[in-house]
Amino acid sequence: MASYHPLDVDDRIANDASSEGSRKSRSSARSRGSAARDRSTRKSASSCFPRLSFGGACLLAVSMLFAFGAGCVLLYIKLFPIEKVHGFKINFAKPRFTSSANLTVTISPNVYGTWSGWGTSLCWWANVFGQRDDLADLFFTLRDDVVLDDLPSAGALPGLGLTVARYNAGAHGRRHVDGVGEMQTSPNVPPFKQIQTFWQDPGSADVNSPSWNWTVDQNQVEYESYLRALL
Repeated sequence: MASYHPLDVDDRIANDASSEGSRKSRSSARSRGSAARDRSTRKSASSCFPRLSFGGACLLAVSMLFAFGAGCVLLYIKLFPIEKVHGFKINFAKPRFTSSANLTVTISPNVYGTWSGWGTSLCWWANVFGQRDDLADLFFTLRDDVVLDDLPSAGALPGLGLTVARYNAGAHGRRHVDGVGEMQTSPNVPPFKQIQTFWQDPGSADVNSPSWNWTVDQNQVEYESYLRALL
């Protein structure tokens, strides 16, 4: 039977405790190192893939759906090149035009009348500028020295040489008609568009009767008379 000195027993217990402490210290260090590596890995992953807001996620989803839909359309056109669109067959894989025509159209000037000229309507600018001879010269003559009354700094301007002027027949009247009343003017129609009509009331169709007033719309009438002399 072996015998141990009390000091040897104490030394052996101390050595065992020291070994156990070293093992625990190394295990704790390894745990801390592993946790640090995990945190570093998570941080690196989060920096590569930043967290999206709700709006950003929705935008990304819509973009992916749009790309998917565009791919489906292109695939469909590739697989089925002939498709009906508004009653017409369109072949996306072949040229749409050929050298031969299915219909021949002949234009005859004798059917559609004669080209009268090139002009403009007097609606509604002649009602406002009916006293401006300079504008009439600018639009309806071929003069190359037209100077605008309110813009002389523009210098001499060339006339456009228009040959047609369409008169804007008025349809507005302010006369009171017995049994009918007066015409109600819309607040959305400015005064310069309220062109007076010559036939003021339906009492008589005779142009020489009081139902007619030939003194209204003087700006357009005078402008028309001036243009007749020019054209």
